[in-house]
Amino acid sequence: MGKQSGKLSSGISGSFRRNTHILIILSGCASTTGKILAVKSPEDFSQISSINIQEKASNIPVSEDVKTYFSEKLKQKLYEEEGYLEGKDITIEYRFVQVNKGNRFIRWLIGFGTGKGAIRIEAKFKNTAGDVTSNIQAEGTISGGILGGEFYSAIDKAVSEMIKYIKQYYSKSQ
Repeated sequence: MGKQSGKLSSGISGSFRRNTHILIILSGCASTTGKILAVKSPEDFSQISSINIQEKASNIPVSEDVKTYFSEKLKQKLYEEEGYLEGKDITIEYRFVQVNKGNRFIRWLIGFGTGKGAIRIEAKFKNTAGDVTSNIQAEGTISGGILGGEFYSAIDKAVSEMIKYIKQYYSKSQ
């Protein structure tokens, strides 16, 4: 009976290990998406060297941690990674139009988009005269990831989409 008990317990622990590895692999499949909705694109491509960033009042409640994280991430990407200067060639005025952190536990437990979190930011690009040259909405979503995924991944995706747009329409002058 001792041997059977040993086999049974090693069979259970082997099965448990295998299932745990599968669970870890599945929960580690991050699922973030992003997109740009261009309400108004610039008529021509501009070369700029500096960008000013201004947050405008949002019509929805937005927690300070989300505001701070978005602002710091955007500045980091623009100024440190992409090499734009802080200045007034273009001013980006942004506001939050959707912030839904979703339910991380539900994303982890059920997955398949259940409990999805999303953020949408409206950004107006203004030239030195104050004219709006373009108007976009950047969106980021999180629908999975390790233990359901961090909502900050959705913010990262929205920032990444904004950076792609800026590089496409407002290239950095040498």
